[in-house]
Amino acid sequence: MGKKCLVLLVSLSLISACVRFSPMEITRVLPNDIADRNNVIQTAQWREHLDELVGAILIETEDAQGTKQFTVGIERYLNPNEKPAFRTYSESEGKLLEIITDNQADAKLQILAFGDVNITAEQKMLFQYSDVSDVWLKDGQFNIDALRNEANRSTDPTVKNRYFIQGALLSTMQKKLFTKVQGGLSKTVTGIGFSAEGKIYHSTSVFTKDYAIHLTLRDLDLFKGTDAEVQEIKPYLIKKETAKELQLFDEVLKRKPLPAKKLKLLQPKGLWIEKLKKPN
Repeated sequence: MGKKCLVLLVSLSLISACVRFSPMEITRVLPNDIADRNNVIQTAQWREHLDELVGAILIETEDAQGTKQFTVGIERYLNPNEKPAFRTYSESEGKLLEIITDNQADAKLQILAFGDVNITAEQKMLFQYSDVSDVWLKDGQFNIDALRNEANRSTDPTVKNRYFIQGALLSTMQKKLFTKVQGGLSKTVTGIGFSAEGKIYHSTSVFTKDYAIHLTLRDLDLFKGTDAEVQEIKPYLIKKETAKELQLFDEVLKRKPLPAKKLKLLQPKGLWIEKLKKPN
């Protein structure tokens, strides 16, 4: 998880220049844990239905003008009677970030913190980011044969990529806009405020809330293969359990080496075939 940052705000209810503020640090770069997350689907449609996302296919299309669009397929590729694991986070567990930022922040932070709002040099934004809940499919819960069939199926030329959705994480973003107090606190102001870069900022607005959904994706092409190839590697596929069983991978290959092409099917980018067992 990313580093957790906290912000201290002071009440400005009918106070004067005798108040002293501890200066607050301005943050302009997101932690990698948050910056690297994808947010490619509409949250309003899915934030209350995370369990319906996992096990489906995310389809990326691109038209002649280069406009990309992401849609979620209807079919789900779960094995019979399998259900994804659902987890909710407490407030303390879920809060990842609480910072003050401004219009000099990098592009990723501006997109999350400001959205379509243009803030001026006279304004700062209090930005909070928290994880709320997630849904996850374990290896063995999804149908590899059905995914292989889908991976080998021809698609429309506009389809650029297809991804299997293995997990979904719902997060909230809360924001409050602050404006510089002209002339410091030489006049009476209300609300809450802080000091940053030698200036005083205050706000009387309420927090606004937005949502983000981050998907854990596996390239569907990783599941490609002919019937014969998949049948040959099936005995090697088992769920990752212990380091001892991982050592068996090297031992099996020493006794029965596999062609490079089939080895790639076993470990495509190290993403989904994580362990091998000795064939019967």
